[in-house]
Amino acid sequence: MGLGFVASLAGNAFENDSKIKRVIAPLVVIHGTQDKVIPIDMGRKVFDAATSQKSFYDIQEADHNNISRQFADRYWPIVSKFINQKQ
Repeated sequence: MGLGFVASLAGNAFENDSKIKRVIAPLVVIHGTQDKVIPIDMGRKVFDAATSQKSFYDIQEADHNNISRQFADRYWPIVSKFINQKQ
């Protein structure tokens, strides 16, 4: 059994899609399309529920634990852009 099975056991235990509505700060979501820990559909659901200024980036082929290292050339520029954006 993979990590996707474990993630399915949690279901909506964290209720992030309802909690994100209280966030007023800008939000960036960076998600790997092959994430087996937190499926990309769950990331999109939380993103869609957010009401603040927001951006969503999917990184093709990236998984949960390799996104910042193996896909650094795509991941870190997004982080840098987000940090450096004018408020």
